[in-house]
Amino acid sequence: MLFLLISLSFALAYECDYPNFYSGHLNITTEKQFRDLMKKEKLFILALSAKWCTHCCKIETSLVEALPEIEKKGLKLVRADLSTQTYFNKIIEKSESLPHIYIVYNNELKRFDGQVGPSLFTFIEKFSNPHQILSSVEEIDDFFSSSPSISLAMVGFIFDTSEDYLKIYQNFAINLLDWPYTKFGLVTDKFLIKSLHIAEKYILYLNSLVIYTNGEFKSLDLEMDTQLLPFVARNTLKVLDELTPFTFQIYRSLSLPMLVMFIDKENPEHYKYIEIYERIARDSYGDIGYLWMDGKQPNNAEKKRAVGIITDKLPALAFNLLDGRVFPFDETKEITKKSISIFIENFRNNKLESGAHKGLRTKSGELENKYKNTPYLKYDELEEKVLSEGTDVMLLIYDSRDEKSLGIAPNYNKVALRYSELNIPSIKIYRSDIVSDPVQTKLGTYIWPAIIFLPAFHKVKPYVQYTGEAKAVQLMFFAQKYADIKFELPELPHLSPDQIQAYWQQVNELDEEKREKVSAANERRNWDEYF
Repeated sequence: MLFLLISLSFALAYECDYPNFYSGHLNITTEKQFRDLMKKEKLFILALSAKWCTHCCKIETSLVEALPEIEKKGLKLVRADLSTQTYFNKIIEKSESLPHIYIVYNNELKRFDGQVGPSLFTFIEKFSNPHQILSSVEEIDDFFSSSPSISLAMVGFIFDTSEDYLKIYQNFAINLLDWPYTKFGLVTDKFLIKSLHIAEKYILYLNSLVIYTNGEFKSLDLEMDTQLLPFVARNTLKVLDELTPFTFQIYRSLSLPMLVMFIDKENPEHYKYIEIYERIARDSYGDIGYLWMDGKQPNNAEKKRAVGIITDKLPALAFNLLDGRVFPFDETKEITKKSISIFIENFRNNKLESGAHKGLRTKSGELENKYKNTPYLKYDELEEKVLSEGTDVMLLIYDSRDEKSLGIAPNYNKVALRYSELNIPSIKIYRSDIVSDPVQTKLGTYIWPAIIFLPAFHKVKPYVQYTGEAKAVQLMFFAQKYADIKFELPELPHLSPDQIQAYWQQVNELDEEKREKVSAANERRNWDEYF
């Protein structure tokens, strides 16, 4: 009765208070409908998800709670399913995960990365009115007044509005809207600017950018220099900073590699490592951002994994490059001034190997045996075998130290075996262990085990992720559904010809109730309801 047993499987789904796409005023079903909406509505909220993304239901509670305030402000909450409305991939940011929230204003889309709630409405206000217009000395004084919630206040004093200075500043402010704890002001009153210039209050130049950060004012003459981002970064960042949402956004805007040290803030011994680290930063600051983070905080555990740190050892050190490559410091070595300096020098000379250190790379014999029919994917094979167009790929990303990775192995291995036996050359089934090969950093998934599908001719983020029960039959039909190169599967694709014959013999011997259960677990049906 082996084939009739409903096998134990690990669910990759999520339980939520509300189903996916529960809330909203309008569901987009065509590109024309969306284009027409942008012409009609000056400002609205766009929440993007996908039918296959079951964890996206986690955002529904927040959207339901925010809906009364959305309606009070006269806004619409618009929904779209990326699994069917694929044209959105041409107009939104290439992102690693769903769901997405965008604010659409005057035909422009701006990504919102915060929590749905008060910060969403603050963001909407900033996007639709990015600059607070300041018309008096008192308003400017109030704007610059110290506020614990603001890390950076900047004001553009634009005397010559006929020149490009105004446009440069406005575009700069809009590009920085997702910087947290930042506010923007604008002064264009010529009489006010002249009086401030004469009094040498706030400005020394008629066309200026003035910022207030870290308790100091800094001013830039726009007639001499319109490179605003380097000016702001130079006067905002420290040689060694804590990695916060604010400092992260600045370094991301600068496209600089970040070297992050994870410490235990509660351990006084760890501050000696910070002192060493700061001395190194002062000696080599410029082409690398030097940051630190509390590695004991539970919400930072995912950040450690994202940069390739696989043990709980602290302090730890790793480069964050924002391009998918990860270069963690060898966790088997002691952190000293010399070892950090060598690590940085090797990075600059392209001598580091991406991924965890070889001394930590172990393969479980039991796990390898369970996955024996599933080809293994190495990190340096990702571009050629997975991300290049022309082949449909299903990839399991797992952690060989994790029990779930062992539990999912029999069913996933069976899928690989059956696709091989069915001789369907257009689809490849792979697996990759994050301990050995951190492919997750390029694919953008940091919760595992994870099964993602990359269609042959649509390899754009966010990739389709399987979030149902990890049963072989469901996985096979899931792959068939999302494959770009279409193929047919038999009635019982997960069973070999000998097993199929035995299956039908055993089914005929069952009573009606048991037959229904076995049929639901094994036979072809409309699997769309599952993914």
